Amino acid sequence: MPGVVEFSSFKGADIDKSGDLKREEFAKATKTDNSRPDNMKVNDIFDAIDIDKSGSISSEEYKKFYNFASSNRGSSADGKYTEEKEFQAFDTIVEDYKASQEK
Repeated sequence: MPGVVEFSSFKGADIDKSGDLKREEFAKATKTDNSRPDNMKVNDIFDAIDIDKSGSISSEEYKKFYNFASSNRGSSADGKYTEEKEFQAFDTIVEDYKASQEK
C-alpha cells in the first residue's frame, strides 16, 4: 500500500518509543518508500486511523486500519500497476474505513 508503514515497522516508526505514533512520526514513516504522499494525504490518512481523535495512533488503531486496508485492497481492472491507480484505490480504502468507523 502506498505510503503506509507495514505493521511490523510500527515500533520502528515510533521514534520517541511512546507506544503511539504522533503525526510527525507517521508522516516521516509514510515517506520512506518510493511513493510519497503529499502532506494533505498523510493528514487524511492519519485522521482516519486516529479513531479516538487523541492526536496519536495507537498500535491497536493502526493494526485495525492495516487489517482493514489489507483485506479490502483490490487490483485494477486492467491488471496493470501504476502508482496513480494504487493511490486511487488507497483513497477508496481510507474513505471506506472512515465510513466503517462511523457506524
